[in-house]
Amino acid sequence: MELKMPNEKPRSRLPKASDILADQIRGRILGDGLTPGTSLPSEVDLIEESEFSRSTVREALRLLEAEGLIEIRRGPRGGIKVRHPDAGHVGRSLALMMTLSQAPLWQLFEFRMIVEPEAAAAAAVRLTPKERKEVLKAIDEDMDIVEFHRQIGIWSGNEMMNVVLAAVHDVVRWHVLREALTEEDVAATKAVHIKIARAIAEGKGRLAATHMRKHLESFQRLMKEQGRLDKPIVPRQTWQRSSSGAHSDGHPY
Repeated sequence: MELKMPNEKPRSRLPKASDILADQIRGRILGDGLTPGTSLPSEVDLIEESEFSRSTVREALRLLEAEGLIEIRRGPRGGIKVRHPDAGHVGRSLALMMTLSQAPLWQLFEFRMIVEPEAAAAAAVRLTPKERKEVLKAIDEDMDIVEFHRQIGIWSGNEMMNVVLAAVHDVVRWHVLREALTEEDVAATKAVHIKIARAIAEGKGRLAATHMRKHLESFQRLMKEQGRLDKPIVPRQTWQRSSSGAHSDGHPY
């Protein structure tokens, strides 16, 4: 057991060399506003420039690649290229946090009923006439029922809503795959989506919000009837893999 003097402050962990280098490269990408596809110095150049070891440079690059900020291409035309992370990175982090906390499904519905009606209302106000036509076209093309909700975030014109809802619906998609939805359930869902889309296309924000709220309340009742609301949003078994290396239950993560 480590003894401490009464006034001694807890020791802070010193950053690893790879973390320091990753911070420097991250700062260059974000601070300079580098666009996707922009070439970064090669591994050899980074070693020479930073004076860090090869293993440190490679670990820093692995960190940035995991964040989705770079991609490393092999071959004659390869190299280290800038990329922008997508909502999938946020979705995976969200799924990890929900697994660790074992937060119940009712909390997901509570969040969605706060945010999604307002996102639908914002979309109705902010879309241009051309974009309103695209909303109706998307519905006519029989859009996937989860993709529709992700699209609401895009239509909202609010990047925070867009990113957060995209991440949330990566988790929602898994639930839709697992739940025993009948053909009638799916048909009813698509019918409500059409109502929401029409309200958005007609610029009726409050009506779009009302339709969205009732839609979520209806799905919440269905989950309650199935005894799902108090069960985890993301069960621990989600992360179990089969012997082949694929997720055993078809989970997108």
